[in-house]
Amino acid sequence: QGQRWPFGEVTCRLATATLYGHMYGSVLLLAAISVDRYLALVHPLRARSLRGQHLTAGLCAATWLMAAALALPLTLQQQTFRLAGSDRVLCHDVLPLGAQASHWRPAFTCLALLGCFLPLLVMLLCYGATLRTLAAGGQRYGHALRLTALVLASAVAFFVPSNVLLLLHYSNPSPDAWGDLYAAYVPSLALSTLNSCVDPFIYYYVSLEFRDKVREGLCCQPPGATTASKASGEVGSPGSGTRSSSLP
Repeated sequence: QGQRWPFGEVTCRLATATLYGHMYGSVLLLAAISVDRYLALVHPLRARSLRGQHLTAGLCAATWLMAAALALPLTLQQQTFRLAGSDRVLCHDVLPLGAQASHWRPAFTCLALLGCFLPLLVMLLCYGATLRTLAAGGQRYGHALRLTALVLASAVAFFVPSNVLLLLHYSNPSPDAWGDLYAAYVPSLALSTLNSCVDPFIYYYVSLEFRDKVREGLCCQPPGATTASKASGEVGSPGSGTRSSSLP
């Protein structure tokens, strides 16, 4: 609508918080999955007592609580402003320099560091250890090695660009400091949110268990049709009997 926000201040705050909260919740969930895979493949004996519904529920609850806490500052500051000499009211796209330094700089610094770079560090450490364990298992885990690397590389490619630009901008929000970062940030933000659409396809093609559940849900095969022969496509910890889905 020609950069005119028609829905008011409250809706603007909620939309902004929902967008960023969902995006960083995705990164945190990916980190939680990497921890689960690390336990299953690197510490299979310990995983038998740790992994289960309680750990899954705890990780999911902690993830969404942290995402909500990180997004909360986005609901506490005015975000709709009318451009001088214009009837256009923008939502979040134009913010006063004073507010950017006092409120938005710490808010988005915490979002980028705690919601993106810290989870990515967890993923690098967990998947790095997982890759070493799989590599020690020889050629039989070559497929899982490639898929683990794909999951890790996609997370880095989707989330790092927008968060690097965020940190650059809020390190000095003056319009003349870094040039036109906004033109680069908009497509990089779209790329970050696209991760939520791409992840299901990665899971579908990586995990036999996930494919079976999708097929059951779409009535393409009866429940329980997974045969024991498919277990050969599953990834367990090398040298152990622990069974885990082939998603690294």
